Amino acid sequence: MKYFLRPIGVILCLQVWSCTVSVNYYFRNLTKNTVQLILVTAEGPMVERFSFAYSQDVSKRPKFASFKTFDKVLPGKPLGNLVTCDLPAMSTLYVGPGSNFNPFFSKAIVAYENKVDTIYFNDLIQVRTNRTLFSYAAWIDYDGRSQK
Repeated sequence: MKYFLRPIGVILCLQVWSCTVSVNYYFRNLTKNTVQLILVTAEGPMVERFSFAYSQDVSKRPKFASFKTFDKVLPGKPLGNLVTCDLPAMSTLYVGPGSNFNPFFSKAIVAYENKVDTIYFNDLIQVRTNRTLFSYAAWIDYDGRSQK
């Protein structure tokens, strides 16, 4: 029996040490105006078409699967390693999935009222999180003030 349990223990330890944490990323526009959002990736060129699910609701903190209830689609305009879109006021945009807090988009550049802010999706000061049992929702609340 002891020889049977040892391999199971080794397999369980390897599974815990090598597990991947799923993260869904969101961007919330808390301003009263539309903002131009530029999402940047270091992964290289984009596909020719890109769209985002979004909801015109910022009343609830995003959860891991919140995007499944989003009822609108926002077209993105890809250009090389950038995707731009105009995010309506008081809305939440589903940016996309990631794992182990490594998002597909590395940063967001926000143009609002003649100023430009850069926000990094892996910046633990600017990104807020909500945890479920095996997954996270991570989001940025943008209120029009400079982020740092």
